[in-house]
Amino acid sequence: MTCAVKILFLGCISTSICPVPLPGINPTTAHAQGRCGYGPRIPFVVISPYAKANFVDHTLIDQSSVIRFIEDNWLNSKRLRAGSFDAYAGPINNMFNFAHLRTTKLILDPATGEPVP
Repeated sequence: MTCAVKILFLGCISTSICPVPLPGINPTTAHAQGRCGYGPRIPFVVISPYAKANFVDHTLIDQSSVIRFIEDNWLNSKRLRAGSFDAYAGPINNMFNFAHLRTTKLILDPATGEPVP
């Protein structure tokens, strides 16, 4: 398998952590240059034979982190365009272990969601 599936949820989860302003944005500017900063925290799930098992990463990431991952791996870290969020996005590389390919299959019971032995 040569792919990784990244699941980004469009909802939000309740958290006590406040959104962080983006670098280079002056919070006193009324329109904030069209960039209001990070929104609510959302879950991010990686499904891949290279994903670390039972791993929770606490790196600050957002949806543009997926674009950064693509740019870093297949475009030699060249950003698609100046001023885009992917230049500031947190990396998702820590969620992977590319030195260890897992070949075991994970089958889930459709009724319970539990792994089938």
